Amino acid sequence: DRMQPLEDGKITPPSVLAHGLQNHPRTSIGVKGSELVFIMVEGEGCTLPELQHVGLTLGLKQFLNLDGGGSSQFRLWDGERYIKNAISAEDEKRVLGHVLILFDESLK
Repeated sequence: DRMQPLEDGKITPPSVLAHGLQNHPRTSIGVKGSELVFIMVEGEGCTLPELQHVGLTLGLKQFLNLDGGGSSQFRLWDGERYIKNAISAEDEKRVLGHVLILFDESLK
């Protein structure tokens, strides 16, 4: 509940001040009703205003850019294998300083 409401054309600094106006791969999370929505932008990437447009198009009311570039990694275990975003070979073994891990109730 501490995430800023998503407003068209408004991006909370300092995100936009650093690499926010440059194209980078992005990993983000948003809220739609009672669901969490994850967005991955690969390849050439996008700017934060472009990512915001995606969030608004998906109907997200709150939205957070998690990271971009080589530290923007995503893994989802589907019960048999990991679904993951495309990252460079050099970033494949990169040690990440911050991670977000979610478990479902089946792991209790």
